[in-house]
Amino acid sequence: MTSNLATKNNSTSKCIIITTSVLLILSGLLLNQSVLNRFMYLPNGQISVLRSICVWAYDTVAVLFGSYWLVRRHKLSINIKTLVFFALTAILMLFCMEVTLQLLTRVSPSIDRLLSNKKIRPEIPDDVLGFRPNPAFPDHDKNGFRNNLIPPTADIVAIGDSQTYGTGVKRHQAWPQQLQSLSGQTVYNMSFGGYGPVEAMVLMKEAMHMKPKLIIFAIYIGNDLVDSYDMAYNYNLHTELKSDDPNIIQAITTRNNQSEIRDEIKAVTPWKRNRQIQMQRVPKKRGPSTIKTLKLLRLFFALEIALQETVTDQREYRWTCINNSVQENADMFETFESDDFKTVFTPYYHFCGVNIQDPRINEGLAISLKAIKKMKETAQKQSFDYLVILIPTKESTFKKLYTEQGLQPSKSIQQIIDYETEIRHQIEAFFLQHQISYINLLPSLKECFETVKQPYFVDADGHLSPAGHEMTAKVILEYLKQELDYQ
Repeated sequence: MTSNLATKNNSTSKCIIITTSVLLILSGLLLNQSVLNRFMYLPNGQISVLRSICVWAYDTVAVLFGSYWLVRRHKLSINIKTLVFFALTAILMLFCMEVTLQLLTRVSPSIDRLLSNKKIRPEIPDDVLGFRPNPAFPDHDKNGFRNNLIPPTADIVAIGDSQTYGTGVKRHQAWPQQLQSLSGQTVYNMSFGGYGPVEAMVLMKEAMHMKPKLIIFAIYIGNDLVDSYDMAYNYNLHTELKSDDPNIIQAITTRNNQSEIRDEIKAVTPWKRNRQIQMQRVPKKRGPSTIKTLKLLRLFFALEIALQETVTDQREYRWTCINNSVQENADMFETFESDDFKTVFTPYYHFCGVNIQDPRINEGLAISLKAIKKMKETAQKQSFDYLVILIPTKESTFKKLYTEQGLQPSKSIQQIIDYETEIRHQIEAFFLQHQISYINLLPSLKECFETVKQPYFVDADGHLSPAGHEMTAKVILEYLKQELDYQ
């Protein structure tokens, strides 16, 4: 009887081994990357490196173990109780890991941000500015600005938009932080994306609490005129800067009746179309919300993103995506490529910001100059230095390469360069008239190409690259030494 039972158990064990071995081999052969294709993509359209590694590792292990067990089936035996024990142990370990991660997210804000499905908005509403940077956003200080800490006083305060905030670069790579490292002066960055001259005029009051020796305002010609117009006309803030000329008001009203400027800009906003290009071959996936909140899964996604950014150059990938589809998106992008440099232009987006033929841009320029003049007057009253930095668009900076290559920019890009040049001349004439110190960054940014460093990114991002921020910091430092005797 005992012998029969042992034989029966042995036969059952062999059947389990053979069945498990066959299933492992089949799953290893069939569950490959091509079969799981729709699950292999990231939201940006790239195939996930981590998921590919997981699939490859599973296929290899499954085939090897299945083959080994099949060959060794006569010498192996399986105890069902042992299998159940290992299965329950594995489940318990995963449960304990999940509970541990859940607890860590409750005690550590940084871990919570990493593993949370919630997104923290970079800005919060503000009655005076329209919006302010959010203190709870990563890299922001308690005032909401992008600094490591808040000093009691600052030698220099930098105010500007995303070009000064450092969108697209790490915090220490933004030019205010680089200027601090190079100069030894305490530099506090009070910049944020979407801020223009009007916001800078308001923020100067806050900046004065730090008793600076110098306030630097950086105006980005590409969209700051729109921001100034928006502040007065669409947000109805600081309307005292608006023109009282009835002809100008009538021209703006007539143009708005045709289309609102923000609608025109939204229609050619590059980052929205850029995302569509990247995702055009990615199937939509939906999953239960409870599954998406599992911290183990969120940890996997965090590791996945980190590995993807380490292994692949995301900007090169976006360049490739746009370059391959530039014909289908000719209303949005233009590309440039030479032996050492390449980039994506967004001429239609920047055209909306510098179209000096548009009465709203003209009014935005007038409002900007009024705000800058008020900042200059405040600086004189409070006895600190005031400096304005003129940051050009990517299109104007790359004109140098077109000339060197013997190429002619497209009509749309040349139009941007012409309008921007006209705006810059008007700004410089105004600065000379009112004795406002300024630096035109365009010549210096063009010098970056001589060191084979692009001052702007290769993809459609129009922000300064780390090299552009570095050059900006060096130019300002040289000015401080020569003109203001900062040592």
